[in-house]
Amino acid sequence: MRESCFYLIFPLLWIIMVARNIQKYRRLTLEDYPDVDPEKFLEWKQADIGARKTSLCVSCYVFLVILLTEILTGVPFSRHNRFLGMILMIVLIVGLIIGFVREMKARKLGLVAGVIKPSPQLETNPEDF
Repeated sequence: MRESCFYLIFPLLWIIMVARNIQKYRRLTLEDYPDVDPEKFLEWKQADIGARKTSLCVSCYVFLVILLTEILTGVPFSRHNRFLGMILMIVLIVGLIIGFVREMKARKLGLVAGVIKPSPQLETNPEDF
């Protein structure tokens, strides 16, 4: 089990981090953003939580497959067929990319709603060009 510790710890830490972020966003209310349109706020909140849930589901899937593979076979995951590892890596990467794209869409909704403020580094002055 020692050899596959990395394969189990990374997804588990990611799951914990994303789950905590989802709880943080679920606790947000309209009182936290009094100047924001309620409909736009709820649309942003649902989009952001949905994006984070995508990452959470993918990470849970990868974690469970690795854990079940080790429990059922009794052999460390790192010694298994490389084909399974490659498929899991592709699933993880594709899932995280989908979550990232959904997160960018939620960020745009947050910028439009006024929930998220644009960072000063991204603001450019037309005279700079």
